[in-house]
Amino acid sequence: MIHGCASSGIYHDNNSGNENSKEKSIINNAFITQNTKWQGTVEINGTVTVMKGITLTVLPGTVIKFFPLTPKTDDPHELTNGIVIEGKLLAHGTIGEKIIFTSIAQTAAPGDWGKILFKYSKDNILKYCKFEYAEYAIHAHFSTGEISNCEFSNNIEGLRLGMSKFIIKNNNIFNNISRGINFRQCANIIEYNNIFQNGTGIFLYEKNSKAKIINNNIYNNKNFNLQLGEFYQDDINIDKNWWGTIDISIINKFIYDKEDNSGLGTVKIY
Repeated sequence: MIHGCASSGIYHDNNSGNENSKEKSIINNAFITQNTKWQGTVEINGTVTVMKGITLTVLPGTVIKFFPLTPKTDDPHELTNGIVIEGKLLAHGTIGEKIIFTSIAQTAAPGDWGKILFKYSKDNILKYCKFEYAEYAIHAHFSTGEISNCEFSNNIEGLRLGMSKFIIKNNNIFNNISRGINFRQCANIIEYNNIFQNGTGIFLYEKNSKAKIINNNIYNNKNFNLQLGEFYQDDINIDKNWWGTIDISIINKFIYDKEDNSGLGTVKIY
């Protein structure tokens, strides 16, 4: 059940039966209060919240478009347009039918829509999805899940995670203005991703010693391939990644750590 919205063609999955989706659905600010499936084209104007204990399933080939909202906020924790997941999100596309999260604007730009915000949400699955033109495409707090075979491009940031544990693998993360992946106090497993042509490839804010970052291609990012934040004082071993070259001096040039700021830890790459 969807409350507080004007919508058409939403596919509901509940005990009373199914309601098949139409070609296009429009949802204004709304709360989803029963297990729901989306397919076709879903246009979101405002914020949709998936309540605790509820699962939103997005079917292969679905395109979710967000209306840009103004004025925008500088507070990364405030959501003005996007999806809040307090329950669970299952968005499992296929190679031939990817799920797309994008802007509805004719001339789209990074930051048009806000984010998919996970709050104390467990066991989420996002596979074969494309995220573009968001502020922070994926933003999570105290949440878990798997993000694989997805594309993050033309966002301000691809993924911003705090105190969470996600498996992030086989993704292409590129052309994001600020950072490809940004996380703090997480135990993420980040492997087999291509992370390139972002402002910074991976930004580690603080205390990520439980994170595992291996077998990624992290290269050709504009500022740094990997950067420690101002509160990251521990050393971290990030070997078994490809940095675009075997020249150690060039690799180190695009890693920001104790060599650049004496108050930081050291990034060990070999």
